[in-house]
Amino acid sequence: MRTRSLGGGEELLLWKLLESCIPARDVAQVHPKLLKKGLLHAPSSSFAPKLVSLYGELESLRAARKLFDEISDRSAILWNGLLRSHCRAGEWADVLHLFRSMVTGTGPDEFTLPIALRACAGLSALQHGKALHGYVVKSKREVIRSDVFVGTALVEMYSTGGEMTSAVKVFETYTRPDVALWTSVVTGYQQNGRAEEALLFFSRVLMENEYLIPSPISLVSLVSAITSLGSLACGKCCHGYTFRRGFECDLPLANSLLNMYTKLGGVEQVKKMFAAMSRKDVITWSCMVSFYAQKGSTKEALDHYKRMSHAGLLPNSVTVIGILQACALVSDLQEGKKIHEYAILKGFELEVAVATALIDMYMKCSCLKEAEDLFSRMPRKDVVSWAALINGYTHNGLPVQSLMVFSRMLSTGTSPDAVTMVKVLAACSQLGGIRQALCVHGFLIRGGFDQKTFIGAALVDMYSRCGSLEDAIQVFESTREKDVVLWSSMISGYGIHGLGNNAVLSFKQMLKSSVKPNHISFVSLLSACSHSGLIDDGKKIFSDMICTYGVVPGMEHYSAMVDLLGRSGELSEAFELIKQMPIPAGPHVWGAFLAGCRIHGNIEMGELAARTLF
Repeated sequence: MRTRSLGGGEELLLWKLLESCIPARDVAQVHPKLLKKGLLHAPSSSFAPKLVSLYGELESLRAARKLFDEISDRSAILWNGLLRSHCRAGEWADVLHLFRSMVTGTGPDEFTLPIALRACAGLSALQHGKALHGYVVKSKREVIRSDVFVGTALVEMYSTGGEMTSAVKVFETYTRPDVALWTSVVTGYQQNGRAEEALLFFSRVLMENEYLIPSPISLVSLVSAITSLGSLACGKCCHGYTFRRGFECDLPLANSLLNMYTKLGGVEQVKKMFAAMSRKDVITWSCMVSFYAQKGSTKEALDHYKRMSHAGLLPNSVTVIGILQACALVSDLQEGKKIHEYAILKGFELEVAVATALIDMYMKCSCLKEAEDLFSRMPRKDVVSWAALINGYTHNGLPVQSLMVFSRMLSTGTSPDAVTMVKVLAACSQLGGIRQALCVHGFLIRGGFDQKTFIGAALVDMYSRCGSLEDAIQVFESTREKDVVLWSSMISGYGIHGLGNNAVLSFKQMLKSSVKPNHISFVSLLSACSHSGLIDDGKKIFSDMICTYGVVPGMEHYSAMVDLLGRSGELSEAFELIKQMPIPAGPHVWGAFLAGCRIHGNIEMGELAARTLF
């Protein structure tokens, strides 16, 4: 639009040259020509702001600032160009410093204020943001007070500071809010962990303002809220609306829906969504890799990783983390090392999340030296990194080292989270020392972790394995909200101490309290029956697990049942069960069977098992 004020044909040509500049060297070539023509220092020059903005886009902030300082007649457009350049570089403090200088001179306009407000959000400087809000409210310029871009920036600033009430008040001052302003409030609620309010706000505004039509961007925010809320039904409704609006080809929205299905849906729903996507990018493929890795489906995760590479897409750090998780699950060191080499090549080996995934992979592959070396080279370590190292030592049967790492972590001033404490409790369980168990429990109480249900489950398991069933029962009974994990830990505790009848009774109490058993509950219960010789109870439980509760038996269930039958001398029935397994029997299953043969001195069945194996 500003090209209309350009003088002659040569000026227009120079303007077009500027607009076509991409590499920094191209800008540097045009710059002297503009100086020679005197076009940069001319009053109300369009060239100076354009050149400053270009330098900013090319991350040449020093050149942008040098040019700015050389110009005495500074328009708001020139100021905004420099402010935007610093904002793009994330130099928030410089943005606010320049803004203060601008206020005393040219004065900000409706384009300046969103930049300054974004800097306040970046610095978490809520008080500065509130002062800017006051400036907006008191401004004599109607265009500033009513500008929706200013309003959107205010909402984002308050949302970043966690003040959603103030963010909504800003929204309500606009008689005709636009989609961007509406979306910013929904996103704010979502980012502050208030997914239900995000959904309610979205619905209320949609009903009250018939002219507002959700954009793909606003629907991405909505889908994120629905995912956090865990409502698959709402997610399906949103997916249907997306289809009716013709947005199904919008890739960011499709990726958001795919992510929702990976979190809330089943494998078939995820496959269907993935197949329906006409376009796929690195985010799409990374989502699938992570989904299968977290489900424990290593083959599928690796398959999608290879298909992604064949499609000519380079994995990003999220993809790398997903594939490393898959490698860790099956201890695939060879593939894990290849991914490590790729991470080094791309320069994100020492990113906290990637390095943590590498440490976990090396620990699962029993490569302790590699994990330790990587951990020592990390420039920054977060609580998740420490937890990976703690868990790694426990996984390799070194609980003393786990507790030493925990002590080192505390000495660095890193505060543990609940997940880290579960890893520490697992180390204590493996160590089996009641003194350490009591010390860690005391630490948990002081830290306020003790009433978290999953911490309670880990405590029950720890005390059971340390030989103090009384303490385990006390923790169980004192935990207010008992979920399936806590019940399963208590059932397992009874089993460890040979109290199978108590385990069965506890299972019945769990059912009475309307807690639905899962596959882990049945592993704990079958194991308890096995250790107590409750063969009839065990058989009934195994049958009910399949027929009544719809739990598909896994390797651990078959192992427990074979152990139960083997201990009871019913070796023929145990062998028949192994033959009927829909999956190849693993070493634990055969180990349980051979142990039964040894207990009962049945050489014939042992030889039969050996012939089947070899």
